[in-house]
Amino acid sequence: MLCKIEKPASRLNELMVEQGLDQVDLVRMTGLSKQKISNYVTGKFQPKDASVLLAVALGVDVVWLMGYNVSRNGNSLDKYSDDLTVPELTHIKKYRACDSDGKKHVDYILDREYSRVCEPETVYFKHSINYYEEYAAAGLGNYLTGSTPTKIEFPEKDIPPKTDYCLRIKGDSMEPEIPDGCIAFVRSCPVIENGQIGIFSLNGNAICKRLDINIVMKTVRLLSNNPAYQPIEITADDHLHTFGRVLGHVK
Repeated sequence: MLCKIEKPASRLNELMVEQGLDQVDLVRMTGLSKQKISNYVTGKFQPKDASVLLAVALGVDVVWLMGYNVSRNGNSLDKYSDDLTVPELTHIKKYRACDSDGKKHVDYILDREYSRVCEPETVYFKHSINYYEEYAAAGLGNYLTGSTPTKIEFPEKDIPPKTDYCLRIKGDSMEPEIPDGCIAFVRSCPVIENGQIGIFSLNGNAICKRLDINIVMKTVRLLSNNPAYQPIEITADDHLHTFGRVLGHVK
């Protein structure tokens, strides 16, 4: 549907700015009088008979120059052009007038709303794994008692490969990598590699830390990500047991 969405004077001025032209240049390029050019540029009159001269001189389609919903070369704006309403075409014009930041804001809102309304929600298969209600502390540790796991479901995409069970993390010592209150996915294993994050039992307390073994200094420490927490030095008097390696988490 051919609709007029803009005044010819607006498009004429737009082209003059883009091409660095003034009214004197248009007089020279078209042979039209100064008065006519002035009337067209100010919008006092529409360049009906003179529109072809102006369009040829400026290198655009005459229908576009007259303010209609075609591209500058005369083609439809896009494959939806015949279905566009005047308000929709006006939005397109406003969008083109925005700077890059403005267009980013518009794109963000449009994408969000389109996804909410038009795109079907992605369906993920869910998988049940063992979940321990007892916290493993990312902090000073908490007493670990025997507990029976329950089953909890997660989207399969959220569960790292080789996960055996999950449990809640309490404390901020491993932030930002492992946030307070998140659920950690754990692979059950009696030994983890140096530098990996694990779930340990230290003197009966369940704790989430990073293992640090220094062969030269002959030290074993449990480290936090948060600098507010000091390393925990493991001595011969401590009882340290590894429950498993932390593979990932969900909030």
